[in-house]
Amino acid sequence: MTTETNLPSGRTTVAGAISGIGAFILGYVITYLWRGRDIEQSLQPIEFLLDLFQAEPIGTWRAVGWLYYSAHFVDTRITAQFGPGEATFYVDMVREGSGNLELLYLVPIILLLLAGLAVAMTARSESPVEGAVAGATVAVGYLPVIAIGLVLFAYNGIRPDPIPAIFVAGVLYPLVFGALGGAIGSRLSS
Repeated sequence: MTTETNLPSGRTTVAGAISGIGAFILGYVITYLWRGRDIEQSLQPIEFLLDLFQAEPIGTWRAVGWLYYSAHFVDTRITAQFGPGEATFYVDMVREGSGNLELLYLVPIILLLLAGLAVAMTARSESPVEGAVAGATVAVGYLPVIAIGLVLFAYNGIRPDPIPAIFVAGVLYPLVFGALGGAIGSRLSS
């Protein structure tokens, strides 16, 4: 008596991890190329003041990271000291920004669909369930990069909100869209 499992092979998990990492990096690069110049211009007055006070600059690369997390519906959390207390504000960089930023919501979705599709096709998934399981492995790479980004994109009390970043961007997005892409990929590979 043999027991059949739908668990992905080690090779599929590695392919999923690499695809997840690649999807995040490519999404960040697309966001940077698309909006980086606008962000840099917006930051110039702030960066000038920070330079006057010899403070560390924010950096366009960091602000693009906040925008890319916002494309996953993860707000940027700003914690500021006010006298003896502290206040926390949340900003949706996509909604609060100027231009057609709403299109950025599609970037992680499309890239995770494509990543899941590629993994399922590479694994030669024969059914939509196998494809979905294979495609969901993109979370193995996407989640750690999301967590690393929380550290890299932090600046003096400003960073992506950690809990939604981990659970929404790091777990939900790659599982749902990677699996959906994988199910589609299984149809294309058979």
